Amino acid sequence: MMKLQHHCVVKLIGLSHGPSLLMVQELVPLGSILQYIVIHKEKINPNCEFKIWAAQIACGMQYLERNRFVHRDLAARNILLASQSNERRQVATEVVCTWSPIITVNSPTRVTWSFGVTIWEMYTFGDTPYGEMKGSEAIELIEGGGTAQEQTERMPRSHIQHYERLLGTTTLTKDRLFN
Repeated sequence: MMKLQHHCVVKLIGLSHGPSLLMVQELVPLGSILQYIVIHKEKINPNCEFKIWAAQIACGMQYLERNRFVHRDLAARNILLASQSNERRQVATEVVCTWSPIITVNSPTRVTWSFGVTIWEMYTFGDTPYGEMKGSEAIELIEGGGTAQEQTERMPRSHIQHYERLLGTTTLTKDRLFN
């Protein structure tokens, strides 16, 4: 992970091998997108910032894919903002099943699903995916063919079209997930 170098991927500086393994990363001063959009909701223009951030997230994910690195916890809480118009992705290792299609928990395809959920989180200004559902209920929904897109009723109407357009630009192919 320390060899990864891209403007949309947080730089891993080193590891601390104390009682627990810790990752030392570059400072990304504005914190997570999730935290930022909840606190600064009134200052954000979704038609501008969300599109820029989504493109930067996809760019970072495309870089990771080219380097055969599977991000295992893509979510708004793990997208870090360096400035209001520039974000960087955090490389994390924990899997959160409710953000992942159950059949692909450790595959690159799961990352594309998580990208859609991350974009959904942005356009709902930090709502929790699958609402108040328990993990097992969310898994049942996913296994039954349900998607995060079905939850757009909680999204402001003016954002639905932008959200759907953004997701339409992310296509799955056998060779490349982010193209």
